[in-house]
Amino acid sequence: MSQEIELCQRPDGKVIRGRIFMPEGMQKRFPTVIFCHGFGGNYKELAHHGQGFAKAGICCVMFDFCGGGPAGISDGSMLEMSVRTEHEDLVQVLETVRRKSFVDPKRLFLMGESQGGFVAASVAEEKEKEIAGLILWYPAFVIPDDVRKVCENGIPDAYEVFGLQIGKVYATDALSLDPYRNMASFHRPVLIIHGDQDGIVPIAYSYRAKETYPDVRLEVIQGADHGFNGADSVHAWELSRDFIKGMEKKGSVFSKIMNLRHLISIPGKG
Repeated sequence: MSQEIELCQRPDGKVIRGRIFMPEGMQKRFPTVIFCHGFGGNYKELAHHGQGFAKAGICCVMFDFCGGGPAGISDGSMLEMSVRTEHEDLVQVLETVRRKSFVDPKRLFLMGESQGGFVAASVAEEKEKEIAGLILWYPAFVIPDDVRKVCENGIPDAYEVFGLQIGKVYATDALSLDPYRNMASFHRPVLIIHGDQDGIVPIAYSYRAKETYPDVRLEVIQGADHGFNGADSVHAWELSRDFIKGMEKKGSVFSKIMNLRHLISIPGKG
């Protein structure tokens, strides 16, 4: 079951739109993942993963960043978009989603691919107390370095990346970002999935993240390029599903231990 909706409105009036993929059943609250698309993309390119999560009993929220891509359904132009504006979009979406009646706020995950992974990681650090974990597919932590190369002689008013026009704000914001700055202080579990043949985001950036996050697992898909297809895509989704399901089990075990400790501490209880 899914529904395309207006998720929220930014302070500047622009509307963020997306789709919620809901599991079947009478459960009141579901584990939920917010999945962020990459540079120039849109949620529809990832919709099959949303359907898969729903069938696995996990609610999946997908949306288009404002100005995130030419085919996006949210307001805004790519000339106005940057990693920082997408960060603020995701904050708005997270705050909206966590208040939904069908969302279990203790089992809420952020997930992103490529630039969406960079954005998800950034928001996760800011909103650590509000999420249970973080999933990153080939996260584009390379963006600040790429922008420095393009703008070594100054920042243009507009320029082209992968055939798409972006504005000065994109470069200006990227040059102020360091994706590794706060990683060491993020203590939620992290899953990173990256192909060892990625020609856009070298896997070295994910290896550095692996050495920086305190609680992280890096899964390397042999032979996979940037953007997973076919069996690689299925494998990455299965790893992501199992990560969420595994976190549920850990949470359940923890709750049982705490309940047992509570009973033992009460006089007269065995």
